[in-house]
Amino acid sequence: MKINEKLKQYLINDFQAIFNKRMLILFGALFAIYAISDMGAVFFLIPLSFALIPFRRDDYQNITLKQKNIYMVRARYLFTLALLLVVLIISIFTSNVASMFSASNIDLISIYSIILMIIIFLTISGILLPIFYKLGFRKGQYLLYLVVILFAIINLYQARIPFIAAIQDFNKSSPYLATLIGIGFSGIIYIVSYIISIKIIQTNK
Repeated sequence: MKINEKLKQYLINDFQAIFNKRMLILFGALFAIYAISDMGAVFFLIPLSFALIPFRRDDYQNITLKQKNIYMVRARYLFTLALLLVVLIISIFTSNVASMFSASNIDLISIYSIILMIIIFLTISGILLPIFYKLGFRKGQYLLYLVVILFAIINLYQARIPFIAAIQDFNKSSPYLATLIGIGFSGIIYIVSYIISIKIIQTNK
């Protein structure tokens, strides 16, 4: 099997792990909750949660680190980015459709929220993916729960958190610089995360 075909097949396998009736209903329910509550950038938790589901399948099928290879890791990272892209497209489309059927200008997800969502998603997924490779889904999922709780608290009390307020002030005063720094920082974390995951796979051979 050629390299591109291997990568393609592993990518398809990851999508098949979430492409079932149960997962689609759950995705729809989470998306509806987001649309109603207007959670903004916290919406990154939806694609992040689904990006980690293939690790659950790996545990269920007893796929060990020794059985995994570079192409499986590469496909997993591409799968994660693809989920983010799909969610962003759905969000923008939903926002535009909602605006067409309302007298007021409905903005389900602002440009700022989109950028912030990308930055946070790349950063958190970059941190969690190597941990899930090292610990597996059963242990790693507790870290995901912790992230969900943490960002729920931040979303509710962000005005009272000095660090968050400082970031918001910096973004208001220098939006372009803040965006470049955020995208660059999160992009580096994601790339380093991929390298670390590869090292974890190779070390366990």
